[in-house]
Amino acid sequence: MQNPARCYRKDRTHDHFTLGRQAGAKGMLIDPARLECDYFERRPDLDDPSQLVSFGTSGHRGSPLRGSFTEAHILAITQAICDYRRTQGTDGPL
Repeated sequence: MQNPARCYRKDRTHDHFTLGRQAGAKGMLIDPARLECDYFERRPDLDDPSQLVSFGTSGHRGSPLRGSFTEAHILAITQAICDYRRTQGTDGPL
């Protein structure tokens, strides 16, 4: 089996293969407890466009740490899907 690291261009310095088996630099590490707390406790500021749900070609790219991806976002998206399906007369599993 070929070494997967050889399949990547050598000028890519931040892919998973170059960081594998190394301790993460402190600046790259997250605080999982803070992330979880912000996800459940933080409420998006509806007057801040950067905290509103926004989708692009690769999906939603928010973060609980920036208030742009929280439980409130998931609940709002889920409710919007349910409301839309109800108006379309769609029921049953997704």
